[in-house]
Amino acid sequence: MWRQQVPDRNDAATAGVVSLDSGESLSTDGWGEAELCSLDPQVGPLKPTVSLGTFHPGVAVSGVDFDPRPRPFVEVAPEPAHIDAVRSVLQEQDHPDPVGAAIDPQVLRFDLEGDGVDEVLILANGGERQAYLSTIGTYSVGVLRRLIDGVVQNKLLHATVTTGNESYLDDRPEVPEISEDLVSVVNPLRRLIDIVDLNGDGHMEIVAEVVYFESSVYSILEFDTSTVGPYSWTLGCGP
Repeated sequence: MWRQQVPDRNDAATAGVVSLDSGESLSTDGWGEAELCSLDPQVGPLKPTVSLGTFHPGVAVSGVDFDPRPRPFVEVAPEPAHIDAVRSVLQEQDHPDPVGAAIDPQVLRFDLEGDGVDEVLILANGGERQAYLSTIGTYSVGVLRRLIDGVVQNKLLHATVTTGNESYLDDRPEVPEISEDLVSVVNPLRRLIDIVDLNGDGHMEIVAEVVYFESSVYSILEFDTSTVGPYSWTLGCGP
């Protein structure tokens, strides 16, 4: 079994990859306590062999003959180009103050395809979220910077911005008892879970969690070597 911590910038728990042998399973009690159990095909999980303690969101890989992390990824300090990429998205998404918005992105560098050229993942969350509410200007942005045909290109992965001009706000009650700055707009917080090869093709996928209100959704982004993509798979629950 092995596990690697993923740097987190959103006051959420770190996570990592757990590699399971064919005779092991990973179980949780529903409250975040996880155990690695030996597995009997006839009776199911047996007595835990390893206690992992509090197990935060992560990726478990079982029954494979390849390395789920063929190449490392590292967190690097944001550069002006990274901040400008986020600010450009905020402007395109009608953020009320894209120039003055506070932007402190998480930036990770890694070789997506194994071609010796690094990609850069930029994740930025700002504003305030409370349950199904958010302040005007709250945002979540994800950008992947890739070198394509010798030119660095920014690929937008996701973007949500609470503008205060959402058409459905007229049909929703105000909530002054909580805060006059909050409006009834769900603006999900997106955070990185891992960057890992899940299908053994040598290309790494980006696994992210989307959190809002009483909901949690996991998203897997897969890329190819062209400008097409990402392809996305999601799994989760929510209202």
